[in-house]
Amino acid sequence: MLSALAMKELLNLEIKNYSRTLRIFSLLIIGLILAWMSYSDTATHRVPVNWDEGEYFQFSRLLATDIQNGDLSSFWSHTNRQRVHPFLFSWMVAPVILMGGSTLKALLLPNLILLAVFPWICFLLLQILLKGSLRSEWIFYVIFIISAPAVMEYAVVLMPEFMGLIMLFAALVVWGV
Repeated sequence: MLSALAMKELLNLEIKNYSRTLRIFSLLIIGLILAWMSYSDTATHRVPVNWDEGEYFQFSRLLATDIQNGDLSSFWSHTNRQRVHPFLFSWMVAPVILMGGSTLKALLLPNLILLAVFPWICFLLLQILLKGSLRSEWIFYVIFIISAPAVMEYAVVLMPEFMGLIMLFAALVVWGV
């Protein structure tokens, strides 16, 4: 794992011709634009959820109902029934169901929030992999990674694959590859 000093060094790396503020702002803008484009396209051109998305939704709905009723034993029972699929995704979607309902737009919100922070995680990972020698072309690397068809496809479906990818990249950043 990265020590606090190593993480501080990583976050304070300056890229030639780019200040830290500009870098953070541009990554935020890229992420927000990407999430907005994906969200608006999905919200207007998407059919209802398919069968495997329906299964993830069903577990999330059960957990949301358990939270709403304050039934902790049912919550753990429904969590433990998710043996094949990871439960963390349904834990992330259940509060969204409680706050925003069961519409497709609301259900996709957790993945789209993750999509908005994905460019920053990619940038940090690139900094580690290239040992801080990333120059002004960093923006092209980040855009290349986040525009991969798999990223765009899984970011707008009610499936845990995109969350898993983000968690993998974040773990690689924390452990310093």
